[in-house]
Amino acid sequence: MKVTENAIAQFKNAIEQYNTLGCGVRLFTSSGCCSPALQMDIVNQVSVGDKILSINEVDFFVEPQADEMLSEVTIDFRENSFKLDGLKKSGGCCS
Repeated sequence: MKVTENAIAQFKNAIEQYNTLGCGVRLFTSSGCCSPALQMDIVNQVSVGDKILSINEVDFFVEPQADEMLSEVTIDFRENSFKLDGLKKSGGCCS
C-alpha cells in the first residue's frame, strides 16, 4: 500500500480533530452484495489482529482481509474524496 502526500495531509487533518494519542486510520472490510467492500475510519486504537503501518507519521491499522486487498493500492485524495487507485474489483453480480 502506498499513500500520496495529498492523502497523508487529509488523514493528518482528520486525526488532529480527534486530539487523542494513539489515533489512526483503520482500513477494514465489510460485507457487500457480491464481495467484501473496503472501508476507512479514524479510530482511537488498533483492533486485535490488525497490522500497524506507519507512513509519513500517520498510523494505519489494517485488518488482515483488507491487507490482502491493499497490496497494489495507492490511496490518494483528489476531487474532495479519497481514491483507491489500483484496487482490483472482483467479478460477480455487481460488476
